[in-house]
Formats: sequence, C-alpha cells, structure tokens
Amino acid sequence: MFEVAGGVHHHLLHVLRMRAGGAVRVFNHLGDEFLCRVESVSRRAGALRCESQLAPSAEPALDVRLYLALCKNDYMDASIRRATELGVSVIQPLVTSRSAPLRGGARLRHWRGIIIGACEQCGRVALPQLTEPVDLAALPCIAAGEPAFVLHPGADAIPDTARGQMRRAHLLVGPEGSLSDDEVRRAAQAGFRPTGLGPRILRVETAVAAGIALLQYLYGDW
Repeated sequence: MFEVAGGVHHHLLHVLRMRAGGAVRVFNHLGDEFLCRVESVSRRAGALRCESQLAPSAEPALDVRLYLALCKNDYMDASIRRATELGVSVIQPLVTSRSAPLRGGARLRHWRGIIIGACEQCGRVALPQLTEPVDLAALPCIAAGEPAFVLHPGADAIPDTARGQMRRAHLLVGPEGSLSDDEVRRAAQAGFRPTGLGPRILRVETAVAAGIALLQYLYGDW
C-alpha cells in the first residue's frame, strides 16, 4: 500500500472522483502500469493498494521526435499537450529567429506538468522526454532512411507513396510567422524535407497535431 498526495491526490479525488473500494490504473512514468484499489481517500491524502501489473497498450509503434520552436505560452502548452496525446517520444524545444523568449526553468517544469496530465488523460504510461531548448543551428543530422520533415507553407506535400512501416520519424515545426528561409535551408541540410500541409495557414498547435497525425498515418500504427 502507498499514499498519494499533491497533484496525484487532486486528480484522484476531484477529476476521477474516486472513493474507497474503487479501482484505478496507475503508471510510474517508466512504462509500467498497475491496477490499484483505493483503500482510503480524504480531503488531503489517499492510499492505494497495488493488485496487479497490466500490459501497457497505448504506446505507439512509431518513435516520433518533435522539434518545436519556442512560441507563445498558450500555443506552446497546447502543442506539447497534443504531441503527448498523439504519442511523441521526444519533444525538443528550439530557439529560432522568430521564437518567443524562454523565461527561466519554470517553463520547463510547467511543460512537464502538462505532459504528465496529457499522459493521464490519454492512457500513456511512458512520459515523452522533454529536453532543454537548443538553437536550431544545433539540429542533429538525421540518420539515412529515417523520414524527417520541416513544415513550411507552400512546400510540396508528402506523397502517399511514402507510406511504409518505420521505426522512427522526425518533425520540425516553426513558431508563429514560420521559420525563415535560411532556417528552412539549414534544416534541409540536416536531413529535414520541407513539407506543406495544404493551402491554409495553420496555427502552431494545429500544425503540430496535423503533422504528427500524418506521420502516424504514413509510417505508424494508424
């Protein structure tokens, strides 16, 4: 038996509205999931008893890595939430010429909280890795054979003939106002193919969701 407090207790009491005797699924952020029974729950704390370990089922087959330019707080929060729900494994914030400024480490802690909440909502049991922001110039070179795309208005769409099972895919999404032409060229040199999502200009969080969904359709478990 173990006790829960803080945010976990709040989720148990006010979101799930659990009472003593109820069953709840619990995960440990490392990919393990358990069926637990609520032993007690009060206004300040709760106690759970682990009954059995479950086989995780919500983790995607495709390892999607998102490179996301820093943008306004609401856009960044929504993008990280959508990316987590859709199954990304890594979220790498990027500093670009049109990025919003990053105001200290509190933002990283805030984004990790969003990731945990999104995992609780969608049933994922392994938290995506959130890395420290780096400059776009530090983009890694993509391994040969791994699909990688940088979203850019006006670029050609991914051909449907690109479909196939892949182990890993990469997606780069710019800030409000998009990436500069020089930044798109720099991304292309690192192995990211400029790609469009149709004739409409999308908000950052919409582009993130649409881009990841497209990768899951083309290469993953959709």
